Amino acid sequence: SLQNFAASGVVVDGETNQPVPNVRLGLQKVLENNSSFIGSSALSNARGEFRLENITPGTYSLTMMPQPDSEIRIDPLRIEVVDQDVSGLNVRTLKGAALTGFVVLEGNQSKEAYARLAKLRLFASVRSGDGPSLGGGGRVATIGTDGSFRIGGLPAGTANFGLSSPSSGLQSGFMISRTE
Repeated sequence: SLQNFAASGVVVDGETNQPVPNVRLGLQKVLENNSSFIGSSALSNARGEFRLENITPGTYSLTMMPQPDSEIRIDPLRIEVVDQDVSGLNVRTLKGAALTGFVVLEGNQSKEAYARLAKLRLFASVRSGDGPSLGGGGRVATIGTDGSFRIGGLPAGTANFGLSSPSSGLQSGFMISRTE
């Protein structure tokens, strides 16, 4: 059986070097032609410290998990786990780009339809050229009752949008037919 290890470090503000609390980090296992998220994630504490556990040997990308209404992002950090814990990781936050706009409903544009839409989340994943999605798979934002949204913390690239919902019934009847 494979031995499990841990990866630990601190999240700091890239401009001030101050600790950043409440940043959810996750690991993405890097394979030859693709990558997949594993179940290990951690939340930075009040001192910006984090610890990811139960990591098997391999190559990983440490990413920031989507956080609604957040303006910060990190560049994915490559980690190599061989035969011992990895410590002293220094994760620096960056201010990301922001997208603002409106989700416009075709057909039924009643206040009730927009109120239902406001219970969903707008998801943006960013790709640079033909490369994979960057920065932990994307960012999420709330949708206002007027259809307005603001998604921050994005890296440079092309954004693709989707809708997500805390329960499957809420998303019924909504789909994105065109993005610009």
